[in-house]
Amino acid sequence: MTTSEISVEIQKATGVVLHSRDSLEADVIARVYTREYGKRSFVIKGLKKSRTRSLSAVEAGAVISLVYYYREGREHQVPREFKPVKHYLSLRENLEKYLHLCFILETVDRTTGFNDPDPGLFSLLAAGIDTLAGDALSVHLSLFFLLRLLDLQGILPDFTGCGVCGNRDYDDFAVDTRDFLPVCRDCLMAGVKTGKLLPRSGRDYIEQALSKKYNAIDHEKFDGEALFDLLFHVTLFMENYFHVRIKSKSMIFTPGER
Repeated sequence: MTTSEISVEIQKATGVVLHSRDSLEADVIARVYTREYGKRSFVIKGLKKSRTRSLSAVEAGAVISLVYYYREGREHQVPREFKPVKHYLSLRENLEKYLHLCFILETVDRTTGFNDPDPGLFSLLAAGIDTLAGDALSVHLSLFFLLRLLDLQGILPDFTGCGVCGNRDYDDFAVDTRDFLPVCRDCLMAGVKTGKLLPRSGRDYIEQALSKKYNAIDHEKFDGEALFDLLFHVTLFMENYFHVRIKSKSMIFTPGER
């Protein structure tokens, strides 16, 4: 294909920065989940040496607008214009929240492909970061986000009944990280499957997370340790399903602790 035959069009997009890294002496490469086109990679020329453009525009979680010539087949698009819409530098001042920000961004980055837009996912991501920057409880917000993410992706199983016997009247349960199906205490004790028992409150939280907005849930009534365990198991399921490793997991879950 000759240069003149390469498809080129001007595109405008708004996106959330998932990850950025230095490139060469002055450039920055950023992976951005855009509302319009899904995940795309951009190389922002000269940003590190710019006196008029701030590196905060490509910080993790920042929302930016871009105008660029889209060239099909190019690994990194090159913006002709870009400007920050919103940044969350204040999250860096709270280590726990910043680690959960990195975790949320990585789960999206590792479970999505390029050029596959999902406006619902973009809205979930943007709203999730905004909520985390407020007074949200970090573990609760990350669990809420992952449950909604898996539900959007169509891979979250039905929790209304035990995945083995179908019993709908169960309290304590375990989850199989291979398929994330709930397993009631009776089936677990019978040795049908193995796993750590989680309390009924975990099941209740899943139901509320899928039916209510985050701020409409009374998070204080849920045991934080139980939700922490559930978040760990959700993460293991995600890694198993997508055949990926969520590296930031190690910053949230101490090895050998769970």
